[in-house]
Amino acid sequence: MLLQFDRVDSTNTIAWNLLDRGWGDGTIVTAKSQSCGRGQWGRTWQSEAGGLYLSMIYLPVVNLADPSLVTIGTVWGIAQVLSPFVPGLKIKAPNDLLVDRCKLGGILTEIRWREGKIAAAVIGVGINGWNPVPQGAISLRDLSTPIGNLEQLRDLTIGGILLGKERWEQPNPEGLVADYQTLIL
Repeated sequence: MLLQFDRVDSTNTIAWNLLDRGWGDGTIVTAKSQSCGRGQWGRTWQSEAGGLYLSMIYLPVVNLADPSLVTIGTVWGIAQVLSPFVPGLKIKAPNDLLVDRCKLGGILTEIRWREGKIAAAVIGVGINGWNPVPQGAISLRDLSTPIGNLEQLRDLTIGGILLGKERWEQPNPEGLVADYQTLIL
């Protein structure tokens, strides 16, 4: 299920609220802009119109030994899917997408625990598309890419998350970590 909003405080917050109301695994929330977008370590994420702001609810079907695999898998999967369209795309560990050492996007995974296991997660993704960006960042608008609009970027990004999910849910996800490391700048 894909829910699209014009402006929200945070797509992650909306996704958690939906989960608490019974929405399930794979529910995706997007917004044209966010008033309180956030990144890791409590940092804010500039979220003006023209960027991709997306969150997905994840309810684990396997017991993950390492919860960081969700973030690693997500950033790896998105990088895999976007790389043919965005030459030079790299990862800055643990969760950023870079082009020419400038930030194109980031992933924020928030997790709820129950009895020592991941009960639920919300995977948040912000990617600079055609929005204004701060110093040190880059947007797709600044690059020569055939990605032409937010809908195409959204669909590619969802495909990347799902590709990562296939890998982190495997019984032996060590290969995912090795593949992720090959993309680290």
